[in-house]
Amino acid sequence: MRPVGVVRGAAMLQHERIALSITYAFGDIHGCLSQLQRLVELCERDAGPQKIKLIFLGDYIDRGPDSRGVVDFLIDLQTWSPDEIICLRGNHEDLLLSAVEDEAKAQLAAKLRDRDPLQLPRNKPDPTPATAHRVAPLVARLS
Repeated sequence: MRPVGVVRGAAMLQHERIALSITYAFGDIHGCLSQLQRLVELCERDAGPQKIKLIFLGDYIDRGPDSRGVVDFLIDLQTWSPDEIICLRGNHEDLLLSAVEDEAKAQLAAKLRDRDPLQLPRNKPDPTPATAHRVAPLVARLS
């Protein structure tokens, strides 16, 4: 025979489980938008009425067919539920942002070499590199 407190505690624990959220973590998405969308759907179905928290561990871009779509999807998810959607920057995103930054610095240095410093425009932002990957600004928003 179980003591009453144990039964009551188990019932309370079951009740508390319903109120808790389930956390899912994803990594290495690499531009595979349709697979990502399917995973999110499966997590929502698996959680049922419970709240879910989704943690994305980076590497959203490169290799797959739709890096831009993945980044747009994650930004939409974060906008919809910022407390439950966490996006960390991976090494592929760091490499992209570093390349964009290095290219911008190189272009600015080239402009500085070709101009008289006294005639440079003041208080203007660094030039945007012409060959910058189109998802760089979006990736920067994720972290």
